[in-house]
Amino acid sequence: MKRRLLSLVMATGLLVSLITGCGKTESSSEKKVTIIFGDQVANVEESSKYLWDVAQEFMKKNPDITIEFQGSDHEDYISKLKMATQSDSLPDVFWIEPSMLSEFSENGYIYDLTEDTKARGIMDRFQDGMLDVNMVDGKLYGLPSEVMLPCYYYNKEIFKKYNLEVPKTWDEFLEVCKVLSAEGVTPIAKGALSNWSVWNWQNIFVRYGFFNDIDDILNGEKSFNNDNFIHAYEKIKELSDAGAYAENVKTIDYYQAIEVFLAGNAAMLDSGNFACRDIENSEIANKVGCFSYPLIENGVTDEMTRIGTFNGPYAVSSKAASDEAKKEAIFKFFEFYYSEEGAQIVANTNMLPTSKFSGTVDAEKNPVFAQIVDLYNEEGWSNQFQPYGYMATNVADTWADSMWGVALGNYTPEEAAEKVEQEIRY
Repeated sequence: MKRRLLSLVMATGLLVSLITGCGKTESSSEKKVTIIFGDQVANVEESSKYLWDVAQEFMKKNPDITIEFQGSDHEDYISKLKMATQSDSLPDVFWIEPSMLSEFSENGYIYDLTEDTKARGIMDRFQDGMLDVNMVDGKLYGLPSEVMLPCYYYNKEIFKKYNLEVPKTWDEFLEVCKVLSAEGVTPIAKGALSNWSVWNWQNIFVRYGFFNDIDDILNGEKSFNNDNFIHAYEKIKELSDAGAYAENVKTIDYYQAIEVFLAGNAAMLDSGNFACRDIENSEIANKVGCFSYPLIENGVTDEMTRIGTFNGPYAVSSKAASDEAKKEAIFKFFEFYYSEEGAQIVANTNMLPTSKFSGTVDAEKNPVFAQIVDLYNEEGWSNQFQPYGYMATNVADTWADSMWGVALGNYTPEEAAEKVEQEIRY
């Protein structure tokens, strides 16, 4: 059976060597052009397969253009990226945190994409509001990379064995965790060594009005240490108190947590659409379902508010844009990436396209991805940008650490909120 993938539009690795070789340019008089493309993962072909596959097809169609990927783990990226600005060695195109767009644009490091994307029809590939977070003073400085849709994957056989239903509300979610824990089954696979793996915890803050107050908080008009955010931390504590995580949660990372789930040693996996391909290629693919974060009745925003936008934008260095031949090649790639054909290639890798798409997904061949598509297209949801990418990196990292601190019993909710407040003011 094939399911229609409706128009997917999302408001969502880094470089191996940002310092050396990234500023390479081609003479506009030469026929062949090489684009140095930086991504926030160490192995672009494996971890950003959607981008890799689109690029390979693009190069087949355009043999005069070569795309060279440079990637490294996200934690190394930000510092290297900033160092590259000092040596004028930024990649030609690169993934960037949305919170960095203002600084990079003000300093002239990145190119204003507004007129080129309008003239080429690229901007029309997205729904209204999708690109807002990439705008600085009314100008567009980034285009969406990948969709960020946090969710929980669950093992249907384990749920069936213990007569459990997919939880719809927070109280039901806690009860599922309690039942599984009492039976000696790890409810949720999660790894504290990857402090950034806080996608679904961020959803709690979204429900407690993160985007209602964060601008005022960052401007110093309000404090991060407020009642609503303390309530959000309390929800994280409730999960730990319900026995949601294994005793070794402190000593494993996110990738090990995936393996725990795929081995059938946990009932659920805290992740997102980006883990779909790993699950799809596993032996338990036909046993896996997924659901969005359970509804919290006493939150600040509408109950059906969740993270469901793009993860981070691709920016173009001003240096690359100053080379007309290179700029032409870059925008030619963007035209293909956000086209219907490019979107289908992305979907074929079990990733949700960021641009409008009306293609199909084979539900028999890709049962997990088909469910992700259905989850994304569920009516009634208000999709928000990922909060983690909205703040400066140091603040976002402190926030992630604070959530883990509460989950592991190292901080009280009040202490956690104050740590983030102090980092903002530092």
